[in-house]
Amino acid sequence: MKNREDVENEELENFDEAIKAANTALQPTKISSDTEKILNDGKCSSLDSKSDNFWVIARAVKDFVDDHDAHGGRGQLPVRGTLPDMFSDSERYIKLLNIYRNKANSDSENVFKRVQSHLEHIGRPVVRKRMKMTRVSFNTHFLGVDK
Repeated sequence: MKNREDVENEELENFDEAIKAANTALQPTKISSDTEKILNDGKCSSLDSKSDNFWVIARAVKDFVDDHDAHGGRGQLPVRGTLPDMFSDSERYIKLLNIYRNKANSDSENVFKRVQSHLEHIGRPVVRKRMKMTRVSFNTHFLGVDK
């Protein structure tokens, strides 16, 4: 690891920010208990022709999470494609943002294909519009059931 003395003045803010964020950034990523409840609900695992679209999408997300070989799913929810605000020059920030967006688009496409497959399997018409699916894939981290 670099010492503060080894860092150029213009990179010092990045260095300080990284040190402050290290404890939270190095925590394992976990799926929230609310999202786990949805992914483990019987309505998610037992789809039929009358299943609500929500449960078809939830099942596709569950399959993504459970499939360790599927385009890097590895037990994680689809990537959101956004970055937190951070100190960086525009060029580096945009490069990093594009990496996240590309992975998020790939994950969203993966979930979309799974939705199509489930719809076909239960005898329902496949969905042609991806806009809603993309929003769902990007926001799976916030799934929960209102009481």
